[in-house]
This record gives sequence, structure tokens and C-alpha cells, in this order.
Amino acid sequence: MSDVNWRLAMRSLKRDLRAADVRALFVALVLAVAASTMIAFFLDRLERGLERQAGQMLGAIWYWNSVSRFLLSCASALRMRALYLAIKWIWCR
Repeated sequence: MSDVNWRLAMRSLKRDLRAADVRALFVALVLAVAASTMIAFFLDRLERGLERQAGQMLGAIWYWNSVSRFLLSCASALRMRALYLAIKWIWCR
């Protein structure tokens, strides 16, 4: 393309950018990108929190199962000796 065509293209671009509708489209594009980025960050943070809570819940279930198996084995061993196991329940948060 010749130099004249580039100047004509730049002049046309400047004129189009001064128009209100092009500015409104540019602002709408910026807002759409910002909103979608904000939603993506929010969903990522929510997903990480849910994964962390699920991991804690699975860890608590595993801990409870291991403790209850241990208590059952202790209780059966004590019962064989005609003894009983006193269990104190402690509620943790």
C-alpha cells in the first residue's frame, strides 16, 4: 500500500474513534472483559475453598474411622478381660 492509502486509513480511523458509538462499544468491551475476569476469579476462589473443605471433611472422616476402629479393638480386648472402656466424647470445631 502506498503512503497515501495509510494516511487516508489513519484519518478515517481517527474520525471513527471520535464518534460516540465507537467509544460506547469500546467501554462496553472493557466492562465485559472486566466482568468476565471478576467472575472467573470469584469462581476459582470458590472452587479452591470447596476443595479445601472437602479435604478437611474427608480427613475428619478418615480420622474418625481410624479412632473408632482403635476404640472398638480396645473395647473388645478389654471385654475379653471382663473390663469396660469409658469413652469421653469431645466435640471439636
